[in-house]
Amino acid sequence: MTDDISISLERLLAHPLLSQAKNTKTNTFKAVEARHKKIYKDKDIILTPGLIKKLSLWNASIMLRESGLRQLPNELKYVERMLDKLIQKGPWVNAIIESILSDKGYTAHLHGDGDRMNFPHLKPVDLFGYGRPQPVNIYHLTKVLLEHRLEIRKWSLREDQRAKEVAVKPPVETKAAAAEESTPNNWEALVETPVETPVETPVETPVAATESPPNNWESLFHNEGGGIKSTKKKKPTKKHLKKKPTKKPTKKPTKKPTKKHLKKKPTK
Repeated sequence: MTDDISISLERLLAHPLLSQAKNTKTNTFKAVEARHKKIYKDKDIILTPGLIKKLSLWNASIMLRESGLRQLPNELKYVERMLDKLIQKGPWVNAIIESILSDKGYTAHLHGDGDRMNFPHLKPVDLFGYGRPQPVNIYHLTKVLLEHRLEIRKWSLREDQRAKEVAVKPPVETKAAAAEESTPNNWEALVETPVETPVETPVETPVAATESPPNNWESLFHNEGGGIKSTKKKKPTKKHLKKKPTKKPTKKPTKKPTKKHLKKKPTK
């Protein structure tokens, strides 16, 4: 996807000084203004991984925020002046240094744009390959920064288009949503709705047999008819109700009297 902003960035990147830029030791990134020279002297500014992260957030704050997009045309003019006259690189270099010193990138994303932190980030490998940080050519640095801004812009357009497509699609009703509709939204509905209690039916408990079952199949067919004997008890008849004769208690045998016992007692 592309738009006017993407076309402006692509047009600048097509300039020979940028399209053919390499990280040479000439035209290195240095401070131009006096106030910046007090900090960095006249030495090359080495971009460490921490400083590259600041530049990455600065690019994102320019490309993803309305205030940044309003500032973008001025910054692109700074780049055009640097490319056309070769000596007026001050405004563009100052903008890069200010983004490092003032933490513009960090401030922008901490206040209002933290929900889009998953943009494509600038990495040290984009500037130095897999080598150590070293002085960087200003045109090579400009090329990398503009390419990063173009990448963020295209990413942002894709994200906006995806968000629109999601908003247009009708919501798909899921089983969970259907279950939520069937359940009441408040406790009053639960209280007012009468709950039917199930009627308990009495369970007949089996009566234990009064007689123990036979031990073999022959006893089942022992009666004359060959059928199964009834397990019902017969009512007692008068014959059965007659009392059984009780045994008389037997007297203990008495001992026979001995001669000693038979002696007559003397009479007085």
